[in-house]
Amino acid sequence: MICDWCKNEIINKPRTYNGMGESYCHKCIPNCNVCGKPVNFIRAERCNLCWEVLSRLDDFLKSEKARDIVIAKLKKLVGL
Repeated sequence: MICDWCKNEIINKPRTYNGMGESYCHKCIPNCNVCGKPVNFIRAERCNLCWEVLSRLDDFLKSEKARDIVIAKLKKLVGL
């Protein structure tokens, strides 16, 4: 099997397939720099879930109540 991006042979299983049946190797599909799972697009830095959460987090934290909830949960995790 050949990677549709770099044209090298894919050893073992391909990393991902797209909707058109193209397959990509592990070198062409990186891991998310936040959670470590494979990303959905070539040259992407974050998976869809991390991108969605982080892009909406700034808007969420503008609310003072939301900020207090997040700070309380972080303190509970740390044990303060």
